Amino acid sequence: MLSGKFRTTNEHYAGKALDREKIGAFLEAMNSGFTVLCSIVFLVAGSVMVQSGKTTYGTLVALMNLEASIIWAALSAGKRLPELFDNIASLERIQSFLNMEEEVIHVPDRLEENQNQSFIEFRNVDFSYKNNREVLKHFNMQIYQNEVAVITGRSGCGKSTIF
Repeated sequence: MLSGKFRTTNEHYAGKALDREKIGAFLEAMNSGFTVLCSIVFLVAGSVMVQSGKTTYGTLVALMNLEASIIWAALSAGKRLPELFDNIASLERIQSFLNMEEEVIHVPDRLEENQNQSFIEFRNVDFSYKNNREVLKHFNMQIYQNEVAVITGRSGCGKSTIF
């Protein structure tokens, strides 16, 4: 049955999504640690260079700003990768659904027996709400078994009241 196939496929892709979330959380933690480590190494190495006279504090601050910008760009790109993988997984799911073999479901136009008997019938139905606003007055309708009925009308004319 189609619903069983869909449920199985859905559970499979839900498991994949959970795995991606776990990997994403791990990578996020690694990114944060990497950022802190880079800043510490850069600060220590820059301080040694300033002490030895190879650079100035102004140059060190400028280089640290450049380093922060590069790391921010790399982390931003890294944060978008899980979204890309989610989109790829969604496309795979859509593709697998589209490739499923169609099931043919036979719905008879009308059952041979009881052809002329109503399945649902309203006879001379009246209905008013508490404010005496009449919604249905002498309403009649017959719906036969296996028949599809469409009820249309303006807002407040009683379509929902019928059901």
